[in-house]
Amino acid sequence: MAAGLTLMRLSVLLPQRVRLWLGSRLGELAWLLLSQRRLVVQTNIRACFPELEPAAQESLAREHFREVGRGVLETPLALWGSGDRLAGLVDFDGVEHLEQARANGACLLLIAHVTMVELIGALLHLISAPAPASITRDHKNPLLDQTMRRARGRYVGQTLEKKDTRGMIRWLRGGGALFYAPDQDFSFGAEFVPFFGVKAATTTATARVLSKLDCTLVPIWLRRTSEGRYLFKVFPPPPDLPSGDVSADTAWINRWIEEQVRQAPAQYLWMHRRFRSRPPGEPPFYPPKARRRKHR
Repeated sequence: MAAGLTLMRLSVLLPQRVRLWLGSRLGELAWLLLSQRRLVVQTNIRACFPELEPAAQESLAREHFREVGRGVLETPLALWGSGDRLAGLVDFDGVEHLEQARANGACLLLIAHVTMVELIGALLHLISAPAPASITRDHKNPLLDQTMRRARGRYVGQTLEKKDTRGMIRWLRGGGALFYAPDQDFSFGAEFVPFFGVKAATTTATARVLSKLDCTLVPIWLRRTSEGRYLFKVFPPPPDLPSGDVSADTAWINRWIEEQVRQAPAQYLWMHRRFRSRPPGEPPFYPPKARRRKHR
């Protein structure tokens, strides 16, 4: 693991073109080796893009693996890349919305799990201070967990566990900003809300926090362009949120994420079992070989 982390740090020195090319090759290797994840991706894409022909669905799945490989090598760029190097690769749009929201107090920064998600915090650090808090989970490898937490410290003000609702509320009541990505399958505090037309267990915490606290929702999206640059886009706070209807607000969030994903679908994290939880009476969404193996 130590040798792997050293190689990751050294990869920061690569030119962007070489980084993305190597990442693509890494993703192609993962396509061949990670059969379980490949089946998860194929199942998700067939369900979410039924309008595509089977060949196009398969092409999107393979391109997603390349994007994941690129994301693996973009993570060191986020953790250890210099500000100058990052600034030379990004175009910002809508920064004024973030500045105004932060000047008014607490902000909930709505993001999603794109393949280069780690870059969002590092790029935000170039244009906004103080550093926001972030929701995280422990890595199974203690060395990797410690290394990443230390590296994130330069652009994350505090890390909170995903179930630490009280910590989130304390941080926001103090006027801080908080990254929040509600687009994964939560086993608690969730409702089944459509995502790409499929019922998805979606946390209602985002909507509930907005309704209870005086904070502003600021949607943020990161996309890599065909030139290998990053477009960091800040959207204006939605004027109708919170509406007082938690279910409707949660549905709005899913629709917004879906709209952004459709602009570069391969860059979204389809490897996640987004539809693992099912409404009562529905059969499992994923075939047996794509389900998480239980530890004995």
